[in-house]
Amino acid sequence: MNTHLLTQFHHNLWANLKVLDICAALSADTLNATDGGAYGTVFATLAHIVNGESWYVWLLHGEPASVQRINAFEMSVADMRPHLEKSGKALIELAGAADGLAPTHQGIAVPAGIILAQATMHATEHRTNITTILARNGIPKLNVSVWEFHSPED
Repeated sequence: MNTHLLTQFHHNLWANLKVLDICAALSADTLNATDGGAYGTVFATLAHIVNGESWYVWLLHGEPASVQRINAFEMSVADMRPHLEKSGKALIELAGAADGLAPTHQGIAVPAGIILAQATMHATEHRTNITTILARNGIPKLNVSVWEFHSPED
C-alpha cells in the first residue's frame, strides 16, 4: 500500500468537504452563480463532483448492477455531504487496494490508476471552478491546497 497515494485521497476528501460545507451556508443566489469557463453554477458543480466521485467508486468496483447510482442534482447541498463522505472514504480504501483491482468500463479494461488519477483531478478542477465563482462574488478565497491540508491547526 502506498501511503503517499492515500494522503492524496485524504486531501481530496478534506478539500471536497471543506468546499461543500462553505457552500451549504450560501444563499440561493450565490449557489446559482456561475462564471465563464466553469462547469456551471456553484450548485451544479457541487452536484457534478458528488456524482463523479460516486461514479468512480462504481467503476473501481467493476460497475456492479446491484449498486444504485445517485443523482446529486436532486439533493440539497446538505444532503450531498453524506454521499461525498461515503465516496471519499471508499476512494481512500480503493486507492489502498488499487493493485488488486481490475475495473472495466463498458466491457473495456481500464487501469485502476487511471480512474484514481481522474477522481482527484476531476474534483480539483471543479473545486477550482467553485472557489473562483465564489471569489468573483465577494466570498473570500477558500484555501483547499495540499499545503493547507498539511498545515498544523492553530
